[in-house]
Order: sequence, then C-alpha cells, then structure tokens
Amino acid sequence: YLEMWHAVNRFMTEKKKWMTCALPALDFGEISTLLSENRRVALRLSKRFEKKPVPRLIVQDLKAEIESLMADMALIECISADGLQKRHWDEIRTLLGLNIDETKVSIDRISEVANRKLEGLQAISERAMKEYSLENILNKMEAEWVNLEFTFTTWRESQISILHGSAIEDIQACLDEHTIKAQHVRGSPYIKPFERRAVDWEKKLFLIQEIIDVWVNVQSMYLYLEPIFNSDDIIKQMPQEAKEFKIVDDDWQRVMAMVKRDPLVLRLVDFPGLLESLTQAQ
Repeated sequence: YLEMWHAVNRFMTEKKKWMTCALPALDFGEISTLLSENRRVALRLSKRFEKKPVPRLIVQDLKAEIESLMADMALIECISADGLQKRHWDEIRTLLGLNIDETKVSIDRISEVANRKLEGLQAISERAMKEYSLENILNKMEAEWVNLEFTFTTWRESQISILHGSAIEDIQACLDEHTIKAQHVRGSPYIKPFERRAVDWEKKLFLIQEIIDVWVNVQSMYLYLEPIFNSDDIIKQMPQEAKEFKIVDDDWQRVMAMVKRDPLVLRLVDFPGLLESLTQAQ
C-alpha cells in the first residue's frame, strides 16, 4: 500500500508541475522518463492488487492520469522543441488564434486548442529544429576559426620569414571541411532566417582560400628567386629584373610583417589590398 500511495503522490505532483509550468520550462525527455517509470509501476501494482477492489480502483485512476499526460506528449514535444524563436511563436499564436505569452502560459491552458492544431504545430516545430541545427553548424564553424592563426618560421640560414608548412596544412584541412559544410548550410531550404550570414561566411572562406593559394605560390617563387637576386653579379647582369624583384621583395616583407603582427586567419579578409598585392607579385 505504501508503494501505491507513494507512486500516486509522486506522479500527481510531477504531472501538476509539468502541466502548470511556463512553456520554456517543459522538458520532453524528463516527462517521457516520468511516464515510462510510472507505467511500469502501474502495471506492477495492477497485478498486485488485481483482487483487491479499492486499491485496484486507485491504480486504475493512476493509469488514467498517466494516459491523460501521454495524450499531450506530442504537443509537449512540439512546444518544447529546441530552436523555437520569437518568429516561430508568432506563427504559433496565429495558428492557435490565441494571444499567449509563451514565457508565462502553461500547457494546461492551451492543450485543448493546441491539440486540435497539432499538425500545424508539428510543422512549425520541425522547421524550428532544422533552422536551429543549421545555425548551430554556423556557430560551431565560426568558433573554430576564432583562434586559428598562421605561424611562421625562418627560411634556412636567412632572416626571411615564411609561412610554416604544418600550420598551412591544418588551415587547409579546416578550409576543405568547412567549405563543404558552408555549401550544405547555404543550400538548405531552412536557411532563410540567416541566409545573409551563411552567404557571407561562405564568401569569407572562399576569399581566405584564394588568398592562401596565391600566397603559397608567391612564397614558393620568392624563395626560388631571392637567392638569385641577392647576388651582385645577377643584379648587374639583369638590372631591370632585379628592380622588379625589389618591388616584390618590399611587398613580401610588408605583407609578412603585417600578418605577423595580427596572425589570426580570419583577419586576412580585413587587410586592405592583400590579395591584390600578392596577385601582382605573381
């Protein structure tokens, strides 16, 4: 008997809490666990009190309360979905024809109307979750680039700073992965609420890729030509070419100094004329 009264009291207390709390506080997973546990308890008690009329009626009442909450679970799943934003709640208010404040109203206040509009609510909920998933992908990508930096090393015995190869490999791997992700996000039919952000991010990745491609190519040519035009004999023999290389050398030193001062990869797109300078150096 003690187990029966404990089960009834616990379930009714929990049910009242969930049915009367504000909608943002709903936890579909926790409520599902509550129902599963109490269905098992109710089944066990039903067998135990099968031949005892009064306890059997109490257990039947408990099972009815459990079924009552179960009837609202599809609605609770919709209303507690991750990603529901103001724009979605505006749609929900229009769909239900209710001027509700989602931060204050409880499920028991809207369940009758909302269950009649369940299909429409499910469509809004599903879209909200997919938008939320895409936004999280964007957030995660951007976060992974926040502290990503170029590193530098000195070329052989010279004092020439160059991009460190292993850092470029890591950055390129990140670019390859995130470019594919960015294209997937931008191509989704659920991207509309933050389409501009997704397009701008994809363009930024493309620009970083273009700058790095040109930069690595210029570095390769520079390291080949620098010792040649560091020779007085070559300068005398090829004065015009030496003059042109001096311009490239000055640009190279300027670019490297600028990036070493601010080595964050995302800052590349903010350096004025960087791509143009590297392109001309080719």
